[in-house]
Amino acid sequence: GIRSGDFIEGIDNEPVRQSPAKAAQLLRSKKVGDRVPYMWREAGTDRIQDAEIELESTRITDLGTYLVYCGLGLSYFLAGLYLFWNNPTLLPARLFYVLCIAFLIYFFSASERTAFYYWSDIFTRNMGALASLLLPPLFLHFFLVFPRERTMLRRRRWIVWLLYFLPALYYAEFTYLQLFGDRMASIGPLQQLTL
Repeated sequence: GIRSGDFIEGIDNEPVRQSPAKAAQLLRSKKVGDRVPYMWREAGTDRIQDAEIELESTRITDLGTYLVYCGLGLSYFLAGLYLFWNNPTLLPARLFYVLCIAFLIYFFSASERTAFYYWSDIFTRNMGALASLLLPPLFLHFFLVFPRERTMLRRRRWIVWLLYFLPALYYAEFTYLQLFGDRMASIGPLQQLTL
């Protein structure tokens, strides 16, 4: 009976409304097939309901779209691998390969899953966030060395470190919120715009 938009107030007789991390912690202690008491409030009302819900395995909600994403990710990976295989000593080829691996991870983790309470889901979401945060600086770094290294980059090597500094901070914040935060971890539009 829980629908999209309803607010989950409690799981296993514990309040979780303000803490997705606590909900994930409670559900990780369960296994597929366990019946867990849920308490939720219907969207737009003050009516509270409760029921025992049988936990199911994680499912991807739109398998067709996910398979397209996997195909795209694999295409990027193969293009990067081909270029790297033929030019392993060239910095642009190595950067392009890493960029293609980030695309692979991003597309493989870009799915709407029905639950995020298994460690595999947390790992998948975390790797997707890392790839998403690394794509902009990797892309810029690639074009700073392709087709040839820019003069300003040769004189100021710290620019490369600066490119990856913000993504590292954002990733640390995302991981902290994902594991210990009191709200759902996400990469916001401001972070993406900054990158």
